[in-house]
This record gives sequence, C-alpha cells and structure tokens, in this order.
Amino acid sequence: MRCRPDHPLAHRNVETIRCLVGRNLGWSLMIGHPRSDVTYDGGRLAFIEIADELPDNGIVLLHPGSRRTAKQQMVVDYVTSDLVVQP
Repeated sequence: MRCRPDHPLAHRNVETIRCLVGRNLGWSLMIGHPRSDVTYDGGRLAFIEIADELPDNGIVLLHPGSRRTAKQQMVVDYVTSDLVVQP
C-alpha cells in the first residue's frame, strides 16, 4: 500500500509538527524518538517503529585548519561522553 500525503509540509520546528499531529491534523515521519508522548499543548502522540534496528550513525566534526578550537573540543568531549555514547 502506498501512502501519499494530500498536503505535504516541511517545518523547521519539531514541536510545531508534534502539536499538529497531537491535534490529529496529520502525521509525521521523524528521525529519532522524543522523550515524551505529550505535546506542549497537551496532545497525545503514538510512536510506531517502521524498521528494524539500524546500525549506529557516525558523527564527524569538520573544521577548517589543523587544530580544534576550545568550543569544537567541548562538542567532541560531549558527544563522546558516557552521557551520549552508549556501549
């Protein structure tokens, strides 16, 4: 079965999309799984997995020059910390 939206919409604000879906005004495909199934305005959401587990994505820091700035190093430290990287 093919599914084609009647009025496709792209929006930069994920919470706006979540609120529209929570008010039953459409559906959305999302990359990632938000922590809550309740929208800012109180709507309820249901998350349905549509694929098997996928391999982890790589993260690359691209910067000019040969040395990282202090801010770039903070990003590297954060994304490689135990808070983010799960064994």
